[in-house]
This record gives sequence, C-alpha cells and structure tokens, in this order.
Amino acid sequence: MIATKSRLALPLLLPHPKRSLVTLFVIYVLSMIYPLVLLQEVWLGWFPSTMSGFLLSTVFGSLTICTSAAWLAGSIKRSGLSEWTAASARGVRGVYHQPIVACALLGVIAYTTVFLAMLAMTVARGPSELAGSAELSLVLLIAWASAIAWSAVGTALGRYLRSEVAIPLALILSYASYVIPVFYLTDTPLFGVLLSDGRPWTYLEPANFQLLAKLLFWSGIALFFYAVATSLRKLMEVGAWAAIASLTVAGFLGSALIPIPGSEERVCIGNEPRVCTDGAHAAVLPEFHSITSTAVKALPAFLRPEELDSTNQPQQGAVPLAPMNGNTIPSLTIDRDMLLASLGEQIFYQCPLRGENAQLTAAGLYAWWRIEQGISLQEMVTFTGAPWLLDPKLSEAPALAQALAGLTQSERKFWFEENEQHISTCALDEVIWP
Repeated sequence: MIATKSRLALPLLLPHPKRSLVTLFVIYVLSMIYPLVLLQEVWLGWFPSTMSGFLLSTVFGSLTICTSAAWLAGSIKRSGLSEWTAASARGVRGVYHQPIVACALLGVIAYTTVFLAMLAMTVARGPSELAGSAELSLVLLIAWASAIAWSAVGTALGRYLRSEVAIPLALILSYASYVIPVFYLTDTPLFGVLLSDGRPWTYLEPANFQLLAKLLFWSGIALFFYAVATSLRKLMEVGAWAAIASLTVAGFLGSALIPIPGSEERVCIGNEPRVCTDGAHAAVLPEFHSITSTAVKALPAFLRPEELDSTNQPQQGAVPLAPMNGNTIPSLTIDRDMLLASLGEQIFYQCPLRGENAQLTAAGLYAWWRIEQGISLQEMVTFTGAPWLLDPKLSEAPALAQALAGLTQSERKFWFEENEQHISTCALDEVIWP
C-alpha cells in the first residue's frame, strides 16, 4: 500500500517496517480514542454532538501524527543516508514523500476507525437522531486533511532540523496549534478554522459553509507543507493561496453558530411524573423517564413531583431536572446516582430553611431518600453534596434517616401522614422524627 519504489524505502528507515507501522497505528488510535471512551456523556446519541466529539480526536491525533512523521523523516539523517538519498533514483523528493504517505495513511485509517465506532454507537443508541445538516459529515474529511497536513509538517521538520530539535518541536507546534487559538482566537472570525471547536453542537452547529472553510484551510496547509517537505515550489504556492482563501472566507463568515432545527423543542413522555426534555436529548429521554419514574415511587403521594422538566423554559410548577453525567448538564448519557441525588435535592430543599431544626429535617429527609435509592451517604455525588458531610450541625441527619428507613412500610406511611402538613407548608422545624 505504501510506496516503496525508490532505493531508500521504508525498510531502510525502519528496522521492522510492518511491526513499526502497526505500532504507530495503535498509538494513533489510542491518542484519538479519548472522546469515544471518556466523553460519551457529551456526544453519545445525538448526531451533531457525535461529529463535534469526533473533532476532539484531532487534538491528540495531531500530536502523534506530527511527532511520528518528524521521527520517521529524521531517521534518514540518523542513519547517515543523507548523501545517498540525494543520489538515489527518485532523489530527495521521492524519499521524503514516503514518511508523509505512511503517517498520513495510518492517520486516515485511524480517524476513520474512530469515526465509524462513534457513528455506530450513536445509531445503536438513537437511530432516529441522525437527522441534521449533511455538512456535518465534512468532519471526517477535515480530519483526513489534518492527518495529511501534520504528517507533512512533521516530515518537513525532520528533513531540515536535527531529530533532537525536530521531534520536540513537532510535539510543541501541534499542541500549540490547538491551545493558542482556543485561548486567544475564540471570539475572532479565525476561530472557524480550528480543528476542534470545543462545542458539543447540542443546540447549535457551525454556520453555513464554515466547515467547508475549515476543510479548505487544512487542505491548503497539507499542500503547502507537503511541498515544503518535498521541494515542490509550484505546489507550495497553491497550498498557500488555498489557506489564505479559507482564512478570508472564515473572516467573512465568522465563527457564528446557528440553532439546530428542533433542538429545543419540548418532548415529553409518560406520567407520574411526566418527564420532559428537549429534542436534542430525546435519545436519553426513555432512560431518564424510567429511572425517575421508578425512583419517585418511594415517596408519599404528596411529595411526588407532577413533572420533571429539563427544557430551557420549564412549565410552571415543574421540578427542573436534566439528564446528568459528570460535569455535563444536561447530558446525553445518565449517571444514575448523580441524577437521583440531584432529584432529591430538588424535592427536599424547595422550602426556605429557617432555623437549625428545619435544616436538619431537610437534610434527614434527603439522607433517607439516598438510602432508599441506594446512594452512599459518605460521598458528595453532586456539587452541592451531602450537607451532613459539610456542616457539623447536620451530622445527625444520617441517623434520622436510618431511623425512618428502619420503619415498616405501613409505619413509614403513617409517619408521613402525621407530618404531611408540616412538610407541605414548609414548617420543617415542627416535624417529629421516629
């Protein structure tokens, strides 16, 4: 598959070419796979978010592609073959063409593997959520173009600099190309040509033709540095003009994001309680409904919410609650403990807590809820956490909760009936614990 016609072929650059290329491929995939494994709550189940999550693969993918290309190109000097290279059948151009092809081809295959895996997971979770702009499919082409670009950059560095300089510089440049724009170009029109925009595209997507500008930019960069690495001056001009044209287009288009059609439409399911979210999170709605509907059965009727709503404009009287996982609220996957802990906070901390007794009662009821749902009392779980772990005055809350949980079902029903008036009217300081 990889060109080996010149005298100085990959077998001369790599002691064990097949094994080395397989190793490089594995490293590429591992460097690109972190959104697939660690950031599923951000993208899984909604096609636009899947595409945005995939673009994050290009951050560390760029590092490994560029650095390995610099290492591979630098092996010519390290092997003492520079003079023989100049006299070889195809000359310098043919020799330095090979590291570019090798690293770019492996990068393209690795990106495609990760892309197809993410797409398959999205389809399996929400087959109906593949609707969206066809332009979003350009992200794979953008990743391919970036793979070629960074392999060319690395090869150029490996050709003109010593390996001791080229390899660390390749690492620094590829990472700086992501970090510097994120910190300094976010609010500028040039932000539109970044490899990773850092946005999940849950409600918004790139403006029309913005991805095309991004693709044109990275294609131009690929042509320019390929020409630099292989001494093709005419091609260098073409690549430079393509990159300049894309920056001009991005300057006119800006980095504006436009709403995804239907992403904020109200979608509801079930009853007791009625559970609602928005169109962008419809893929997670059945699981959201199942978990919360089962959980609230532990509550007496007067405490059960009539509706849970995670839309931007919840109905009056609805308990605001979104699918939750890690730092992402709302999420496209659900952390059960975090979701139910947050639901308990919404239910038991609606009253103004005046006085230590009222605070202790609210904490005790919330601790009981955690016991009923099998959630640890010794972990924060949510950002607001377990108040008895933070305030010594509330340290008795777990004991009160254990006493309530220890009652039989009929005894607990009777206890809630006795205290229903106090809890419903927020007179929590008058609640009498068993």
